[in-house]
Amino acid sequence: MSVERDARAARIAFVVGIAMMVVAALAFGLSNNLAKLSYGAGVTALTVITGRAWLGMIALLVLSIARGYRLTLPRVAFWLFVVTALANGTQNPAILYAIEFIPLSLSVLIIYLFPIIVALASALLGHDRITRPVAIAALVGFAGVALVLELGTIALDWRGMALAFLAACALATNVMGAARMNRHMPALVVPLWLYAASVPFYTAALAVQGGPRFPTAGFDWLIFIGAITALPVALITFYGALPRAGAARASLVMNFEPLFTILLAALLLGETLGPMQIAGGLLIIGSIFYVSIYGRR
Repeated sequence: MSVERDARAARIAFVVGIAMMVVAALAFGLSNNLAKLSYGAGVTALTVITGRAWLGMIALLVLSIARGYRLTLPRVAFWLFVVTALANGTQNPAILYAIEFIPLSLSVLIIYLFPIIVALASALLGHDRITRPVAIAALVGFAGVALVLELGTIALDWRGMALAFLAACALATNVMGAARMNRHMPALVVPLWLYAASVPFYTAALAVQGGPRFPTAGFDWLIFIGAITALPVALITFYGALPRAGAARASLVMNFEPLFTILLAALLLGETLGPMQIAGGLLIIGSIFYVSIYGRR
């Protein structure tokens, strides 16, 4: 009876983790579009990034204290934290420099190799095993991302592709590191420490740039607040989903992010969707449902 109850609890936790990751992907997509709208109102990218970091750190600190979590970093997790924090700090600069050499769409496609990297690395390190459903879902989801981005004929530059692949590896390391840290720390405390490591750097960089640039119109302030709020929401649900769904399966669900980004761009920015993007979206959705149903077998 106890075994059945534990198995049922594990299934519920897995489904909740998948649902949380879908919410995270939606919030990531919303944050991308609101940030783009904020830039049009004169807000700098570093202002948005720093605002997100401060808001996320404060929100996580309040939530962690309210829940009575220990905020200390366990000694056993110190070097794991160092590696994860370095990966967390590497992925964004790598993405920003990559798009100087290659189109954003190609950069995003390379970055979304990270679910496959997570699955392979988790298996090699003995953290997880690659089941047939996970492998199929990873490949189908990646094909869906390629169709959603509708690359067409583009110019290739090895520097941009190398930087984008570095970002993919950093993101994969971040996901796996956070999942391992969750074994020693509460889920909310992991991103709290990662935010705490990035806030001083972003704040100093913003000061060197001449300080923050805020919007002037009232409605633009609402967009700016949404832009700095959506990412902390995404990260809180993202890191909360990792111990429930596992790093490999949770990463697959993040294939929803480029789909949500493009759908929200059509809604908020008036961009149009082509048949290839719709087909890619259906592949992504199918891969997520497939791994959600069969991923634990």
